Amino acid sequence: MLRADLEPTDALALGWLSADFRGRMIIDPLWRIHWWNDAAKRAIGASSILQEQDCQLIVDAAIVGKFSTFLSHLKAQFEIEILTLKDGAGHFLMLGYHDPATEFFCLEVRSSQAQEHPIFADFRSIYGLTESEGHAARALLGGQTVTEIARDRNVALDTVRTQVRKLYGKIGAQSREKFFKLLLPFRII
Repeated sequence: MLRADLEPTDALALGWLSADFRGRMIIDPLWRIHWWNDAAKRAIGASSILQEQDCQLIVDAAIVGKFSTFLSHLKAQFEIEILTLKDGAGHFLMLGYHDPATEFFCLEVRSSQAQEHPIFADFRSIYGLTESEGHAARALLGGQTVTEIARDRNVALDTVRTQVRKLYGKIGAQSREKFFKLLLPFRII
């Protein structure tokens, strides 16, 4: 829904950013959250090192120094920081820049613990895959096994195996590793 208090293009831009699949947020020097989209909420919610409480970003005591240093090094260009989660349970990625005019920090955040679905460009038409082969390819790229694909689609395991075999043949993959390597350039995010 467009906000009536904004110019039409500003309202459209804000709506687009809110629906973006990349976690985006704006915080001030006191780490108060002024704006964040749903993807940022999922990333923070899945993180064990950052939390939100009453629009305040709460940082785990073990990484407060690292987080502060990251923010202090931000300039008007993007910087990157990768934080390791507790007990090696994944990573939290932050990209960001600092706007000196407003003193706000604009951050892009991702958590390896958040449920994210990779997005791939249309490789189906490039390789001439059928709809079923394309679905199998996306499911494999999403981490599913052949057995899980068959169960989710309610089809025979041999049917999915045949689709995967044809899919591998069409793209020139002899193994699952080669399959991922060949389709990795099509990944958008």
